[in-house]
Amino acid sequence: MNKIFIALAAITVLFTACDNERLKMRNHIQELEGKVVKDSASFTFDDKVRAQLATVQIAYADKFPEDNKSEDYLFKAAGLYIGMNKPKDAIATLDKYIAKYSDSKNAGQAMFNKGFVYDTQLHDVENAKKAYQAFITKFPNHPLAKDAQATIGILNSGVSEDDLIKGFLKKANDSIATAEGK
Repeated sequence: MNKIFIALAAITVLFTACDNERLKMRNHIQELEGKVVKDSASFTFDDKVRAQLATVQIAYADKFPEDNKSEDYLFKAAGLYIGMNKPKDAIATLDKYIAKYSDSKNAGQAMFNKGFVYDTQLHDVENAKKAYQAFITKFPNHPLAKDAQATIGILNSGVSEDDLIKGFLKKANDSIATAEGK
């Protein structure tokens, strides 16, 4: 009887310690979230705090993978890395998210974001096309599926972003001139 009591007491202490750590990490994440915006008037961010926040969010997700907050924290960490233009960290975090939460509410967005990072930050056309195609295959009815398909078409065309923008602006100016009768 005494051994059972000791075992139950040890289990209780273990769970309490785990819950305390979970609560401490959540509070730390919440505190960092409040410090991310450096200047609310100009809406500038503190990249040092953003990097620290992403690190803590990933650590939380790694330590408590079954916690309902872990999925959200991991997704947000990837977004922080994208916003800080840290594409390798963003891809690694998105890959972790996609592997763990492939059927979650944000899985489609995560897969699309992976293509976006390869395309716009790493300028890796082949991996961007692969990521976008994987997204379309898994989520053909996602609201971003048509955007991904259009982006693949643009990437396949070999036309640079600058040339696309110049062409768009020329067409817009030509349309305005036609409408004005010039």
